[in-house]
Amino acid sequence: MCLLGLAFRESPEFPILVLANREEFYARPTASPQIFPREGAAPAWMGGTDLVAGGTWLGVNELGMVVAVTNRPKTQLPENPPSRGLLCRRLLAHYATASALELARDELQANKYAGCNLLIADRETAYVVEAGDELKLTQLTPGLHLLTNAELNAPDDLRIARVRRELAQARSGAPAGWFENAERICRLSGDGGEVPICLVGPDRGTVSSTVIGLGRDLFDSRYLYAPGPPQVTPYEDFTPLLKQLLAGWAGLGTAGPPDAVSSSAKTAPRSVPDIEPPDNSPARRAMRQNLEAGGVALQVPDLPADSPYRILLRGPWQSEPLSRATLNPDGTVAWSQLDLPPHGTVRLPAFWQELFGAFRGRVRFRRKFHPPSNIAAEDRLAIVFTVVGGGGEVALNGSPLGRIEPGSAATRFDVTGRLMTNNDLSVDLEFIDFSPAPPPGGLFTPVALEIM
Repeated sequence: MCLLGLAFRESPEFPILVLANREEFYARPTASPQIFPREGAAPAWMGGTDLVAGGTWLGVNELGMVVAVTNRPKTQLPENPPSRGLLCRRLLAHYATASALELARDELQANKYAGCNLLIADRETAYVVEAGDELKLTQLTPGLHLLTNAELNAPDDLRIARVRRELAQARSGAPAGWFENAERICRLSGDGGEVPICLVGPDRGTVSSTVIGLGRDLFDSRYLYAPGPPQVTPYEDFTPLLKQLLAGWAGLGTAGPPDAVSSSAKTAPRSVPDIEPPDNSPARRAMRQNLEAGGVALQVPDLPADSPYRILLRGPWQSEPLSRATLNPDGTVAWSQLDLPPHGTVRLPAFWQELFGAFRGRVRFRRKFHPPSNIAAEDRLAIVFTVVGGGGEVALNGSPLGRIEPGSAATRFDVTGRLMTNNDLSVDLEFIDFSPAPPPGGLFTPVALEIM
């Protein structure tokens, strides 16, 4: 049995608040949370590891998506079921909750796995997949949701009832109070006749505990982990490692416990863009070649030898679908706000088709960033879009910069003198190609801040 709680969108500062006690055999080896770097196009993720099967019971990826699992009984057990923890790892390789949910449903409805409950959540949407004798998918509403080894928010589960009661009694308006209460609740014993939250048995019990908060600003997020029974094991602060993950540094392959994070990482700015040198960066080399996507060769102009420095504004970006486009029989396009994809966090560059499938319409992409501190007075600055699938309006800090025209090879907006300490770049991108084999859409090459 495990205990998993999610306070979903109850706090404006922390849309995701998680507490989790893991129950397992004491002899089963486990590794504390570490960063697992990107593999190909899959995002990096962070979490503890079961050293027997190699999976995880709780992880968060660099886009701020949380995946967790609890076991549950099942009448008809399959032969040689694969690891449910490895399924969690596969789900963490997704960019959005929608595609992760689809994989979870496809895998679990085939009765390949032992019984489980899966949580898939980001700051905008959250789902629970219950895979006992029947498969049930639930989209979570804002509020407190709890899982053990039975149904979601089981009314007859005494541990769920106690956690709900303890949190209700300790309501605190300050986010710091929630973290303190979550740690306290995860430590609770059965003294006084109450049902224990931290379980102790002869050969198995609560072996670790995790408290996570994903902030409205991802770089305010926190990660606390007790590598043993929380009754007797202090929580360690893995927040520096989480911030390293969310800043995109994980792509460099760094992994390890918090004390292994370099001092420069611990004191780095809140949002760290990817800085590319002017000539010989991997991104530059990739753009000098033909990009293959969907069988279409995309010719990207070569960059001159004296090209400027670039700060690549890769993910995380926020995506907000604004309207759906539908092709009428007469060839005209109708627009509506019906049946839009969910808001989410995406890592760019990425193809529209990978993020939204067959959806066509208008999506707002937003990215916050800080300017570099060493800009000289004579430097010229520009926001540059190399190749874009579609077109739309671009704004910086709420002020229009101009328009990306469909089919344009490159678009450059001068932002000299317009950057602030905290900047908000938005692109209202429209992609309405309804052809059977459409070209790649979206922001599929890096958006960059150029410094001349």
